[in-house]
Amino acid sequence: MKEVEKLRELYIAKNCFNSIESKRLKELDKNKWEHYININTDFVWYEDTEKGKNILRNIDSIPNDFRDSFLSLFNHTSCFYNYNNKKNCYNVGLIFHKELKRITIHFERKIEKLDLEILFSMANYLDALLLIDGKTVIDQQFIEELERK
Repeated sequence: MKEVEKLRELYIAKNCFNSIESKRLKELDKNKWEHYININTDFVWYEDTEKGKNILRNIDSIPNDFRDSFLSLFNHTSCFYNYNNKKNCYNVGLIFHKELKRITIHFERKIEKLDLEILFSMANYLDALLLIDGKTVIDQQFIEELERK
């Protein structure tokens, strides 16, 4: 079993994938994603963070060449949870990639069991899989086995 704690990225997708087959992924339901984030108070949309609000206030000062890449993170595409007061940032960030048909999850710290439980719950809600490297499925048994170690 892989050392989950050393990982810094996970995925949620409808089916397993690798870089060659990623075009064969089934589409995730963005409305369900938005609903899940909206009903779970642990999460905050990027546009509702102080950083996000500041970017939106100053969007006209961002050069046109870069503006679209900033704006692509808004409109319920990116969210965060687990705020770190010491570092003044969120420990976990999620991005819904409509064109890639998956959600990418980035960690600023080691992955904890609670993270896996929260993300597994999200994946189930979206009728999808929580994945390491696109191929290894994290399910309830996987999480329970980690706890025993």
